[in-house]
Amino acid sequence: GVLVSVLLYVACGEPPDTAPLEPDPSECTADSGIPTGLLPELSCASAPELCGGPLHVVHEGSWVGPLLDVLFLPEGYTEREMPLWRSHVDSLSRGLLDNEPFRTYRERFRLQRVDLASNGNDLRNATRTDTLFHGCVYPPLGLALNSRRIEFATKQHVPSAAVVVLIANSSLWRGTADFAGDTHRPVIRLSNSASLASGVLGHELGHSLFRLGDEYAGIHSGCFEPAVPAAYMTGSFATGVANLSTDSSGAQWSDLTAGAELNGNGYACGVYNPPGACRMESPNTGAFCAVCQREIDSLFAAQEGRSDRRPVCDIGLSQVPSRVRGSLLIRGMFRDWNGLGS
Repeated sequence: GVLVSVLLYVACGEPPDTAPLEPDPSECTADSGIPTGLLPELSCASAPELCGGPLHVVHEGSWVGPLLDVLFLPEGYTEREMPLWRSHVDSLSRGLLDNEPFRTYRERFRLQRVDLASNGNDLRNATRTDTLFHGCVYPPLGLALNSRRIEFATKQHVPSAAVVVLIANSSLWRGTADFAGDTHRPVIRLSNSASLASGVLGHELGHSLFRLGDEYAGIHSGCFEPAVPAAYMTGSFATGVANLSTDSSGAQWSDLTAGAELNGNGYACGVYNPPGACRMESPNTGAFCAVCQREIDSLFAAQEGRSDRRPVCDIGLSQVPSRVRGSLLIRGMFRDWNGLGS
């Protein structure tokens, strides 16, 4: 489907008990701070390290229609560590495709990896150009990357990628993911230790492919406050998220399950999720709840042009109305499950 929405950033996983000293997060910025339009265009002449990497198909489904392309990119793996990189990709791929619901839909996917080596593997320093994507990590949730370089490398190797999975050669955190439907290609950022957990990639794809929210608290203080008051909303939650709601009654998913549990999107109050265990609550939970499973099934039904669900319509504001300062971005959202909307 097509969805235009307010930008969301989702952080998943818990920090380790101990971690080495890190640079101040202020030293880690996603890009240089110069407006993108003023930066020189990347090219294979100016950034040859991002081009011409060996591309390997890890898994290719047999479905007759267009496959969902997932591209794995390495960050901070040196030439000597390429065997380790390949083993991490293989482990994540098996953990994804050998477990439901992705085992049922494994023939819809094409998983590919690019073997691009970095000059160094230290993601804790503020001198970031020794790795391919200029990564800088700071616990518990931060991995700053150069998004322009990620997108450029993706276009050089698999321009059709629906999702990019970047594995960073660090064990300081579990992972983060962009939401499907945001204004850029979603990127999942995982640590090397995440490759050992079979449910992690499926959880992050819940965000980046199926637009599912986290069903846990502990990330944000205070209560969730939607940018658009309920009286002005025509869709669910604040951005069409199927498994989260600001309504404590659970009416949003009442056709599948009764009631609602407090917690969601990293908040302990102000947002609710469907009751019961779910992989969007814990990556180690084997199954998705019925609400999340329906969203997953709907995407693949839409691939076949057989989804009869009503479109999702909503509006989004870049700031809470009661505290607007400066420019206010108003964005319309429309999702047609058969991909006919815009």
